[in-house]
Amino acid sequence: MSNLVRKNIVVKDFYPDTHLDVDLKLISREPGRMPVGTYLDGVITRDGEDHFCFIQNNEEKKRLVVTQRNPHVYLGKRINVNRKDDGSLYPTFNRPRYISFKNFCREAAEELIAVAGLVGEE
Repeated sequence: MSNLVRKNIVVKDFYPDTHLDVDLKLISREPGRMPVGTYLDGVITRDGEDHFCFIQNNEEKKRLVVTQRNPHVYLGKRINVNRKDDGSLYPTFNRPRYISFKNFCREAAEELIAVAGLVGEE
């Protein structure tokens, strides 16, 4: 199992794979080049030895899908941080596994302090 960290968000079960010198065709719903730093929702297929094709999903259908309520902003070992609809953040504790209560409290406190340093003043 592997974790991917992207913008202070830990995503579990991702396995990075780098392909050098490949052709990638991007089929998007907007003309022109994709702006730097933007994300597109879609599917990528490998349709040749060195050729991939990405097709962007339909935004109309995406609007019909229910968005996750209070999404995770940070997934940690002892705590998670969620964001409310109003933008405020709140922590939740993960269930301790095979650890003493004292050690759990200490590790959760250290993680809370680290996360507070990432978030800054709000």
